[in-house]
Amino acid sequence: QSFLSLDTDGRVIRFDSFSKIISSGIRFGFATGPNFFMEKLQLDMQSSELHATGLTQAIVYSLLKEWKEEGFNNQIRNVQNFYKEKRDTFCSLADKYLSGLATWNIPTAGMFVWIKCNNVEDTQALINTKAVEEKVLMVPGASFFGGERSSDPCPYVRASFSIPEPADMEEGLKRFA
Repeated sequence: QSFLSLDTDGRVIRFDSFSKIISSGIRFGFATGPNFFMEKLQLDMQSSELHATGLTQAIVYSLLKEWKEEGFNNQIRNVQNFYKEKRDTFCSLADKYLSGLATWNIPTAGMFVWIKCNNVEDTQALINTKAVEEKVLMVPGASFFGGERSSDPCPYVRASFSIPEPADMEEGLKRFA
């Protein structure tokens, strides 16, 4: 269940995007929420963005018209299966190369795995020097802290499994280890 479906007070706003469902280049989404907020959002969009690009709107409209509800639901299932397979491959390779060196949870949503590096107080230097030298792209966990906390030590890194092919995942995790 979504938070929006549980909302009885009109306090939840939901943002959705077609970028992962149709194509990562499609920067097109929609919001659902209380009327008073949607009206303000619409006014803000009209004054700042005017509207989404016509080409993007036409592409999404054409696909949805062609797919209908059944085709759209099939597309979502296909995308879910695609990323689930990539996630499972990444986590299996993490088991192979990082067991004993780090811990992680298998994500139930999203396209990233958060990895806690054992015996590493702060991953900033590890990622910005050693990982870069090894041509491994991960993001230090502190990068996701806000404000003053962004300089706090953090033993986590965020790794994406959505883009790399299995061979690249394996090589990257082997180098990271």
